[in-house]
Amino acid sequence: MARKPRIEYCGALYHVLSRGNQKRPTFRTAKDYEDYLGRLWRYHEKFGFVLYAYCLMPNHIHLLIEARDVPLSKIMQAVQFSYTQSFNRRHKTVGHLFQGRYKAILCQHDEYLLELVRYIHLNPVRAKLAKNPRDYKWSSHRALLELEKEPRCDVSAVLDLFGKRHKEAAKRYEAFVLEAIGMGHRKEFYQVKDQRVLGEDKFIAKTLAKEENEHSGKIFYKVSLQEIIDAVAREWDIPPGMILSPRRSRLGSFARSMIAVLAKSVSGMTMKEVGRHFSKGESAMAHRYRALEENFAQDTGLLKRWRRLHDLLIAGKPRKICLNAYPKNK
Repeated sequence: MARKPRIEYCGALYHVLSRGNQKRPTFRTAKDYEDYLGRLWRYHEKFGFVLYAYCLMPNHIHLLIEARDVPLSKIMQAVQFSYTQSFNRRHKTVGHLFQGRYKAILCQHDEYLLELVRYIHLNPVRAKLAKNPRDYKWSSHRALLELEKEPRCDVSAVLDLFGKRHKEAAKRYEAFVLEAIGMGHRKEFYQVKDQRVLGEDKFIAKTLAKEENEHSGKIFYKVSLQEIIDAVAREWDIPPGMILSPRRSRLGSFARSMIAVLAKSVSGMTMKEVGRHFSKGESAMAHRYRALEENFAQDTGLLKRWRRLHDLLIAGKPRKICLNAYPKNK
């Protein structure tokens, strides 16, 4: 089954989980952790999202983010892409650092905010990296206890829920966290509805209805799939017959992936529609789509060529309204 698009709107609360590629470490040294946190906070200042909590584990990260004017997809692309480049330069490595698409669970704010803050900060204890969460340096727990000179999370957004005076509120917050120190993995925080949403039935129904209503009018362009195929064939000098051939070839597979990304972003086509043209299933095309998007994070040259081709395809073309399309932000 193809993954459903993310639900994005101002005020949405997300529990973000991103794992290292093939479970490999995403942080090797203290400098790596500092680098990631520095980038996360700089983009926090730039994009204006609320960062309730974070925990950087050796091979994965947890973030609790409330998006505001800038959607989560843009926030995560900026943080993950810039950190991956920096990590690869520093350690003289290449390729993907993070595994596929990060998981972002849209959560009911009032019901799950504090529970998720606690759960995220207890990750090092569950992993036996610390006996007490205040002993783990790479989470926002210490900042909420006001033990850090330069906190890199929105301290007031959490402590204000425990009282007006931060000193007393921090004590109440710590007591709240330690109450659950013996709990193991909380699978209920991952049992989501519609592959994307965590909350009560009423919240889920309202959220999905909101998505349907608010995202039903994205503007695309009247560009045919054949025009996109021809443009990709010219740009990379790939014979059209190779693109359409059922035989497996590296160039043909790359071309179909590029066509899928362009068809969705330019014309609003679904992966089912694109796959039908190539006699491929929806899931197969969705996989190619995601794989190429991940390559963009590693290959800025390829990303520039994609953008240039995108602009060439839409130049002078009339717009169209594509109903019920998800507004993917790029």
